Amino acid sequence: MMKTIRLKAKSRFDCVAMKRRGAARVYRQIQGMTVPEEVAYWAERTAIMKNRRHGLSRGVKRERS
Repeated sequence: MMKTIRLKAKSRFDCVAMKRRGAARVYRQIQGMTVPEEVAYWAERTAIMKNRRHGLSRGVKRERS
């Protein structure tokens, strides 16, 4: 007996496109930075992400940046 496979309808969300847009945005932001400036950038962005994650676990809505 042959099994029928159902395919989902094409989603409007494209994960790869979203990742590429994010990578392009970061590239533009760090373009021309020195290594110490990049380290500071990533430290700041990491702190922002941790605050968002902590806020989400407490039910606080995040602000867009």
